[in-house]
Amino acid sequence: MNEAAPGTVSSRRPLVLVVDDEEGVRASMELVFSDQFDLIMAATGTEAVRKLLEAAPNLMLLDLRIPGINGLQVLERAKAMDPDIEVIVITAVSETTTAIAAMRAGAFTYVVKPFDMDQLKTQVSWALTKHRLNLENRRFVETLSRENRRLRLQHNRLTRRLEETTHALQETQDELFQASRLATLGETAASLAHEIQNPLTVISS
Repeated sequence: MNEAAPGTVSSRRPLVLVVDDEEGVRASMELVFSDQFDLIMAATGTEAVRKLLEAAPNLMLLDLRIPGINGLQVLERAKAMDPDIEVIVITAVSETTTAIAAMRAGAFTYVVKPFDMDQLKTQVSWALTKHRLNLENRRFVETLSRENRRLRLQHNRLTRRLEETTHALQETQDELFQASRLATLGETAASLAHEIQNPLTVISS
């Protein structure tokens, strides 16, 4: 069984958690998928929840009828931990009502025992593609959000600089206007002084 510890799983291969109390089913999953994915196994609901916390898998193949915490509760806890995880529910024909409830709880799809392995492989491929696209979309949205925040900060800085420049320009214009008034008053005073000086010169003579 290729059960890797957290942190040792290759980041380039999807990590799949198989939850089933039947050893034969787990062995079959190992045989079919180990060449494509890194696999971890759980035989009970309690063990599944623990491994969800430890390993953060991309996909979970989940049998609904397992010891301990039942499959539907495991699904709900998985989605609460990681909304992006994809879950393929494995169910018996008599449990299809519960399987539909699992779909409403966020499962990607369900397959009925005894399942066709080729069909399961197709569902696994689709589920992992959806998981990858969801992660890419989330990263894209986060990138856009960061860029939007950066542009908003830059806009605020430029707005403040424009306001400061406008204020400084207004002060300069006010100073120029005041200087122009003083110059005009000076010219008027000089003209008046000249006009007064001429009669005084005559009188003095």
